Amino acid sequence: MKSPVQWYETTIYNRDGGQSFTFITMPSRSMSESEIPDINAVQRRLGLRDRPRGPRTAGVIEPWALPFAVDIALGRDERSFYEPWGPFFIEEHLRGNRPAGPSPFAQYLVYAPVVPFESSPLGAKALSDLAAAGGGIGAALGAYATGDPLLLLAVPAGIVVCGAAHGLAEALRIGLRARLLQLMGVDDPAADRSDSESPPS
Repeated sequence: MKSPVQWYETTIYNRDGGQSFTFITMPSRSMSESEIPDINAVQRRLGLRDRPRGPRTAGVIEPWALPFAVDIALGRDERSFYEPWGPFFIEEHLRGNRPAGPSPFAQYLVYAPVVPFESSPLGAKALSDLAAAGGGIGAALGAYATGDPLLLLAVPAGIVVCGAAHGLAEALRIGLRARLLQLMGVDDPAADRSDSESPPS
């Protein structure tokens, strides 16, 4: 028997704002390849595409930028981070007038140890700790077929896919689950059931 594989999924709810955010983590031992693929390769294999209101981005993300990326994955328009000051951003910043920062919920999601991550034993990690350990982590911000923004992170210990809970749940329902399972070398059992239940053509 081949070594079993698994992923960990958790959802955090914000009682104050009614938002919720889901993390899916896949440990490196669950990948079908011996090492974590390049972030661009994972992005292509999962089918993340350009977001309707912004460019797709992929590269290394520094720990300080994670709350902004999480806010965008929650659906916040990234222009709200820099439009208040327009061309006077640097001048206003030096005067002590700070532009809009990330939401308290996004900061909690990044700095609190809430991400289930496989170590020995399974424990919760903060996204910022994962990023700081390597001086930055591979990240991609894109959208699945639903158009909802998703954040993809790759670290040596595994892969994290996260986003607003409703958007990630819908993406999983319409095909992202099958793509994640393919990364782990597993066939989607739900697809097998739907194939066997469909009438012959």
